[in-house]
Amino acid sequence: MRPASMFASVFAVLLASSTVLPLVGCALDDEDPGEELGDLGDGKSDSFGIVDKPISIAAGKSKRFSFSADASFRVAVTQPTTAAADRPALTLSLKDPSGDRQTADADGEPTLVIDQSEPGSYSLTVKNVGTKVATAILNVRPLGGFGALPNPNAPIFPDVTWQPPAPDTWPASYVIFNNTGCGHDCTQADQNELGPRSVMIKMLSTAIKDVKQGGTIRISNFNISGSNAAKPVVDAVLWAIQNKGAHVKIVMDEAQNNAMSRTTLLASQGAEVRFLNGMTYSTSVGIMHSKIVAVDDQLVFTGSNNFSGTGLITNEENSVVLRGPTNAERIRSFVCDVDVMFEAGVAPGQPQQSDDARKAAVAKLDACNGTDTWFPPSGVISTGDSITYTNVTKGIAGAKRSISLAPDMLAHPGIVSSLVSRAKKAKAMNQPFTIKLVLDASQEALGNPAFGECVAEAGAQFGLDVQVRYWPGTAEIFQLMHHKFMIIDQEDPTGATLYNGSANYSAKAMKWSFENVTRYTGAPYRQVVDAFTARFGKMFADGKTKDKLAAEDHISAPACPLNVNSL
Repeated sequence: MRPASMFASVFAVLLASSTVLPLVGCALDDEDPGEELGDLGDGKSDSFGIVDKPISIAAGKSKRFSFSADASFRVAVTQPTTAAADRPALTLSLKDPSGDRQTADADGEPTLVIDQSEPGSYSLTVKNVGTKVATAILNVRPLGGFGALPNPNAPIFPDVTWQPPAPDTWPASYVIFNNTGCGHDCTQADQNELGPRSVMIKMLSTAIKDVKQGGTIRISNFNISGSNAAKPVVDAVLWAIQNKGAHVKIVMDEAQNNAMSRTTLLASQGAEVRFLNGMTYSTSVGIMHSKIVAVDDQLVFTGSNNFSGTGLITNEENSVVLRGPTNAERIRSFVCDVDVMFEAGVAPGQPQQSDDARKAAVAKLDACNGTDTWFPPSGVISTGDSITYTNVTKGIAGAKRSISLAPDMLAHPGIVSSLVSRAKKAKAMNQPFTIKLVLDASQEALGNPAFGECVAEAGAQFGLDVQVRYWPGTAEIFQLMHHKFMIIDQEDPTGATLYNGSANYSAKAMKWSFENVTRYTGAPYRQVVDAFTARFGKMFADGKTKDKLAAEDHISAPACPLNVNSL
């Protein structure tokens, strides 16, 4: 396990806390007294912070902003009207109330995420370390708090003694990330040490054990591994069966349909279990990959993580927690998804049904879709088209200023084409538009195929603002950047939108596998979107360019297999 000092150095852009913020300030250039910026707000739906404030900084000069804050916030400086290759490098330096200083390294568009523990006065310095004038935009956004629950972007899990409060006190929506402190260099020793501190494990176990007497727990996932890390979740399910008389329905991928799997063990202990594979296409078949835990039709966990040591502890992962009655319609959709998949699956030891034999069952999936929640392969039986792919590409086409995408793997030529087409359209209209990608750098992700370099090459060829980063984990423990999310217009105070779920951005996931994707936007989900925005900024800063990946990790990002001129 790495010492606390190493955690601190790895996460130098973060402080420690989870409260919510109002902030006021003034700006100074080296020779200019600056101007008042007003009130940032308190992180609630009616406060938008300092948004799209134009600033100009001469080469070698700085601008300083002072303000007071009593909660977490995010600082971003962008240069949207300057071509990416021409942007002078900027640094950020923030002095907190105790006099400690947090910094962001030189970058064309640097960010800082501040998770502070007490109110006080802050001083931000933005310095132009390049050789040209920087024409930039400043955004200082409050990050809403989540009550007594840990801040999703805290540097590291809470102390081992922390336990979640009762689920009926949780906010209507909450975000869980794996906060390890070891970044993408975690070892097995780190994973063993961090397991007892995992917020994901503790909150899942608490919710499962909180099931009503005789209540219902629905679970779908790709797998439940045999690792010690997954044992607390399995034990919680067994406890609910034995002590609450809970009705447990589980759907797992067909690969788990063997006598040695933990899913089969749960079946022998009273859980109703079904195994399921995806739809047949070409010479292959999809998978059951939808990740959901629903308790008493009142509480849902849904996101990217499998029930494994890396999924619950050391991967870059997420789970969004949704409570009723606020999220009743979304919860209904997730419950419907599990029930439809359960009907289409087979009992332990039984062979899978053909697509024709389960056609009627799979067709029922269309009724599970909501306004903002979609479940591949819905639409395939009724129209031959993927409802999820249609909605995701509509989101891309409707983006106004930016797309930030962290999809584990990018392996869908249609999505690549949609990204490039939107950026080309913006350029033709002389509108600034930025695409940023963070992709997993594991052998599986880069060989699946990988289209990240297609977006990068298109950016270079057509003069688009495209920035691609790779996130290499520790191969020995199969550590991954395993998110599957996209943020549209992250700096838009009212229109920022998150797409998140279990589906990779591949044709297999969007059309042939059992998956889920949910859209979050507007005031009710602003805290959720802001949490993911902050997470993306951190991963992008920690990620590596293609050249850096090759030089430091000896990993080669594959060349684009598509015809870039046709995109």
